[in-house]
Amino acid sequence: MKNDKINVLMGMDSYYPIVDGVSETMHNYLTEINKQHHKAIGLAPKIDKKYKDNFPYNIYRCKSIFIPIYNNCYPTPNLDRKLKKELNEQKIDIIHLHSPFAICKFGTKLAKKRCLPVVATFHTKFRPAFKEKLKSNRLTEMVMRKIGKAMNKMNEVFVANESIVEELRSYGYHGKVTYMPLGTEWQRNSDNATLNKIANTEFNIKAQEIVFIYVGRIEKVKNINFTLDALAELKKTFNNFKFLIVGTGIYLPQLKQEVEHKKLTENVIFTDFVERELLPAIYSRADVLLFPSPFDTLGLVKIEASAFNTPTLTIEDTCVSYGIKDNENGYLIKNTVKDYANKISEIIKDKTKLRQVGKNAGKTFYCSWEDASNKLLKRYTELIEENKEKYRIKKIGKLNEY
Repeated sequence: MKNDKINVLMGMDSYYPIVDGVSETMHNYLTEINKQHHKAIGLAPKIDKKYKDNFPYNIYRCKSIFIPIYNNCYPTPNLDRKLKKELNEQKIDIIHLHSPFAICKFGTKLAKKRCLPVVATFHTKFRPAFKEKLKSNRLTEMVMRKIGKAMNKMNEVFVANESIVEELRSYGYHGKVTYMPLGTEWQRNSDNATLNKIANTEFNIKAQEIVFIYVGRIEKVKNINFTLDALAELKKTFNNFKFLIVGTGIYLPQLKQEVEHKKLTENVIFTDFVERELLPAIYSRADVLLFPSPFDTLGLVKIEASAFNTPTLTIEDTCVSYGIKDNENGYLIKNTVKDYANKISEIIKDKTKLRQVGKNAGKTFYCSWEDASNKLLKRYTELIEENKEKYRIKKIGKLNEY
């Protein structure tokens, strides 16, 4: 099937207008796969009635129920007759899922009925997030087992970071795991002067100020408050810095209170949601990406920052720290506020070394979505061929109604 067009159905339980690393991943996969003359369609819940999709690919929005406690919508594709009819008319060779809940259950059921291969990308360390929400170890582990059960229905699971495999296994998954890199749509940028001026103007930053950034959802599990503690400690000896917190989320109001409490109001800039076109200027202007998250499996922002030679500082022995060599292509700290503050102080004292570490980060972590998608398409092809051999079926345009 080397020269054949691949037809992909890709789905997840949340999507735009909610922006996070998972939605960015699915969006860029869909965009790049279609750009390479294959056909990829999306499946996600309808979240905001006012929001209009405007993508270079088709996406089906299924019915959903708003859950106030999560401030999000829960998809109900199994109750959506129109969706089932529309998907029945689509030719699909493989199904790729990016979350392990309702859309995953629907996708695996569809794959089984059509005798299609189905894969998933494991993006998130769910345990700390559910422990925070449920306040119960017992209930949390019940959910983890449910996730493991969902993953065990896959032909294989993709991970963007080899250090996450142990976490995946702890949920009860015992199938095949394949490394699949993630990327960025931006080219590597070595001349940042113009972008820096844009950021300085947009956020009223002085040219000589040190700039730290956080980019992503504003949630407690992301450990942003830990960063604020370290910056409050740093401020006792150094005050010529700005910290841009880029993103929105349910923890935002509380985080703003923490900034006031720690007397960091003059140093912290909350950008809230920004258009993606502005992110290159933010990454470029930043001296260091502060990302001490124990929650993320990779940190797509680490790759995005590397496109602009901006290094990442994170906690050692976390998934985000995978591949980072301290003071060579990024920075590692112990999980203490004192070590964090001391490390930041050390970094900003040697700007020449900082620039070299940033360049090394670009060489180490940068990957384009084109390259990442080529590797994904290659694996799709292999799985589709393996599946055809397994079921001894030929590709046909329309199968029995679902």
